[in-house]
Amino acid sequence: MTRTAGLSCLFLPALVLAAAAAQTNRPAAGVVQVIVTYQDYDPLLPWRKLPPATRQGYAAVIGSSRALTTENLVRRATLVEILCAESGDKMPASIETRDHQANLALLKIAGDAAPNAATSRTGRMTPLAIAERVARSSAVTIVQFDETGQIQQGSGDVIQTCVGALDGAMNYSLMFKVLTELNVNGEGAAVLQNDKLAGLVMSYDRGTRTAGILPSVVLDRFLKDVAEPPYEGFASAGFTWTGLTDPAKRAYLDVRDPDKGILVLSSLPGGDETGKLSPNDVIFKWDGFAIDNLGFYEDPEFGRLSMPHLIKGRRKPGDVVPVTIVRDRRTMDVQAPLSRFSDETSLVPENNVGEPEEYLVAGGCVIRELTGLYLRARGPNWRQATDPRLMHLYLTRRFMPEQPGDRVVILSVVLPDSINIGYQHFRDAIVATVNGQPVRSLRDVFRVVDADGRLERLGLRSCGVELVLDPAEMASADTRLARLYRVPQLRRQRAK
Repeated sequence: MTRTAGLSCLFLPALVLAAAAAQTNRPAAGVVQVIVTYQDYDPLLPWRKLPPATRQGYAAVIGSSRALTTENLVRRATLVEILCAESGDKMPASIETRDHQANLALLKIAGDAAPNAATSRTGRMTPLAIAERVARSSAVTIVQFDETGQIQQGSGDVIQTCVGALDGAMNYSLMFKVLTELNVNGEGAAVLQNDKLAGLVMSYDRGTRTAGILPSVVLDRFLKDVAEPPYEGFASAGFTWTGLTDPAKRAYLDVRDPDKGILVLSSLPGGDETGKLSPNDVIFKWDGFAIDNLGFYEDPEFGRLSMPHLIKGRRKPGDVVPVTIVRDRRTMDVQAPLSRFSDETSLVPENNVGEPEEYLVAGGCVIRELTGLYLRARGPNWRQATDPRLMHLYLTRRFMPEQPGDRVVILSVVLPDSINIGYQHFRDAIVATVNGQPVRSLRDVFRVVDADGRLERLGLRSCGVELVLDPAEMASADTRLARLYRVPQLRRQRAK
């Protein structure tokens, strides 16, 4: 299995210490419900917004009018509201800092202006201190609300510490698996140990009754970073890798120890090129820790973990770490620079935050760039529902453009009209040329169309055909289609 090197973790000490005495008596008062109103763009018709919808989860109060929750919960939010236990009184909140690579968001709660904090709406909330260390097999308590708004608590046990993929973020993080008696009803629910915040629930599996938890060490890292602006985020080493268990491949690379070493598959674009690892490098040791042939190491705090935690959990962007590698059959020590990964450098960016997609509608052809968000919009089985050619690009090359700025341009759909009769069945086809000129991104498409004054021909790579549109009919067809499909703008182009 191919891995991506970790993109990998309080805060306002005075605020936490000030609340330490009160929280011991009422730790559950540090948990609030979060009600999120959000609105997504239609993935197929990107000029159109889908109807507003709501989702609910939780946040942990960690300072004066501050609460911590998962970024996934507040993603693409248009309104965030906070609700205390046993109260129908909603308080608006804003997103102060968010990081989808860590799946964390810090909320600022807008309480009332009462001079006495004890009588204010935010005064009823008790901040939680962050737990220093939560060991495997520890007993914890998960806190949430029931359907009447009352506090509901359930016990659980930490059964696994691992490095896993964050849902909807395509990044890795340290996480706990907690076996619990509670039917968890929303992400962001607080996990407490000795009345301190041990983690936040990211996911829950009713079949196994296990919850995926972002542990306190990750929360602490995020909050300390927020408290010392500018926010730096989590580190990435800028390469993809896989385990090295094949004896033939190890012999070819002259790697003699059968139990050590992982294979670098590719270097990601961006960041400091000096000292970057290269394809076919074999990593034996990272930052002083020996790496086995599956990519695990012995962590002094958590035991056997996958190596992305060495990057994301123990380092920060800008650090340079010592690495022992085998390159061209020679063992050597190099210095690997770390940086924060930028989605903008990818061939297929994720667009997790839901930024409005750029597009062009011409002659009924809807042209846009491929993103992870576009693919995942197909639902839980999006990998099976996606065109295999697009899925192959996404799985094997999404981080690796041939040239900086390359993107996958697709004809996502054809809006039926008399100008494009016979073309309506084309969907999710990769666009290679526009008006006979090669294009490597939607920016190229805009440039060619603007220079020629219109779209006339569209060359599709996947089927080797060229769609030809009647130039004399384009203006009337675009007017007709804009009215019929309620397209307010035939193009959306962000300023570069």
